[in-house]
Amino acid sequence: AHSLRKWQLPDGSFCCVHGISSLDSENDIRFVYCAASICYILDLWQAVDLEQMAQFICGSQSYDGAFGMGPACESHGGCTYCALAALSMMGRLPVLPGKEGLVDWCVKRQHFGFQGRIEKPMDSCYSFWVGASLDLLGVGSFIDGRSCSRFLKECESTPTGGFQKFPEVKVPDLLHSYFSVCGLSLCGLLGPTNSRLNMSQRAFD
Repeated sequence: AHSLRKWQLPDGSFCCVHGISSLDSENDIRFVYCAASICYILDLWQAVDLEQMAQFICGSQSYDGAFGMGPACESHGGCTYCALAALSMMGRLPVLPGKEGLVDWCVKRQHFGFQGRIEKPMDSCYSFWVGASLDLLGVGSFIDGRSCSRFLKECESTPTGGFQKFPEVKVPDLLHSYFSVCGLSLCGLLGPTNSRLNMSQRAFD
């Protein structure tokens, strides 16, 4: 609890490493999600300023409804997930404004597989980041599971197993392998995922 208090900055965000000032460490929506997860799992909400935390998250929402790393930043699939999952754990997701535009933004990130930003290539990990965002918004059925799973199959490494970022990449990696498996869960091909904490529902239960 004491560490969480030290890491929260006046704008409501969190540093990833405590130092002398905010200049010593990154501070953005990713670490807000980390702090929310810690509070949710350990019931330490009293250790943080929830109002400031919520204001930072909502201040990171862009004109198109999705979220960036912080205020006035470009919308990004991973940041959108971090914002929505944090708000969900905080009990603030039901009152989030602009949900219709946000759902529209997320749905439009699927072009066979999912992309993380506008005009970027499809990437296997965003099957989770954007797919879980849709799930948290209560519209997981909007995921085209057949199309997404076909893209993930193209990213699978036949010789070694695992998944790579793009189909044309020759070597799989752990990060994209994990998030591809999460994506297959959201496509309905594996057991259910707890989208708030990015873990299997079986492990959460």
